Amino acid sequence: MTPASVQIRAAGARDWPRMEALARAWPAHFVSAGIEAMHEDLRHWPALAAVAEGEILGFVIWSNTPPDAEMLWLVVDPAHVRQGVGSALIQAVADRVGHARRLTLKTATTDSAIAGTAFRGSAYKDTHRFFQHLGFRDVRVLRGVWGPANHALEMAREPGGAIPAPE
Repeated sequence: MTPASVQIRAAGARDWPRMEALARAWPAHFVSAGIEAMHEDLRHWPALAAVAEGEILGFVIWSNTPPDAEMLWLVVDPAHVRQGVGSALIQAVADRVGHARRLTLKTATTDSAIAGTAFRGSAYKDTHRFFQHLGFRDVRVLRGVWGPANHALEMAREPGGAIPAPE
């Protein structure tokens, strides 16, 4: 799959079954409570899906509250990682919110843990590198934001410029 063959379109409630399946394909990243929050966010915030040959390969949900736009969820089919799907979705968000606005996100720190689940903060090492490649910089760590040992790394991408092509 090439980025050129991927179409970006609005996502909504009709897409939830596939979106949920994609999130559940990453058990080290998303626990049930997070997936429930993702579903709730889909009801309230804009969302886009990356589609090829009629199948959703990934999606993004973001809040569009000035002055920043915060990416709440980004999920790509594990079979399509490193093929430009995530980059295309982030570029599409930047295009829609305007390149004069800062994009922010929170991602798990590599030392995060959720007892009794398959979640592993160490799985976020590649996620962190991906966002850094796209121009996001570490802002601060928010300890215990999602639970006693589940910390958030806040990242931001300053306004302007295109998202770099995948490596």
